[in-house]
Amino acid sequence: MSRLISIVIIVSVAACSGTETEDSIEGTVETSAGGIVVTLESSDPPQLFRGDHTWTFTISDEAGPMTGLDVDLVPFMPQHGHGTPVVAEASEITPGTYSIAPVNLWMGGTWESTLTFGDQHPDESVVFVFEVD
Repeated sequence: MSRLISIVIIVSVAACSGTETEDSIEGTVETSAGGIVVTLESSDPPQLFRGDHTWTFTISDEAGPMTGLDVDLVPFMPQHGHGTPVVAEASEITPGTYSIAPVNLWMGGTWESTLTFGDQHPDESVVFVFEVD
């Protein structure tokens, strides 16, 4: 049985690409799925707007940092029925810390970004929901 944890964060941002607001998504999300704890540690840039972002997550379980995961992040717009044309690539930068870029949120609306953990944990996923104006 597949488990899905959904976290909703609504962040209002400026409508123009590249325009930043005072809202920051860094450190705002921490959740768990099947004993896996995922924290959005940082975003570059820290404000959420239309365009490309680099997100850094820490992923751990009761034993500590989870290393060697095949992490994947897929942004999707449920109201429009499409994702982004840009594929985000993940890399482990320190044990249990993963950088994912470019997270391309190219238009305004609700984005659901699903984070999965590869073959090591195929039934686990976390969904982050962000609103981009």
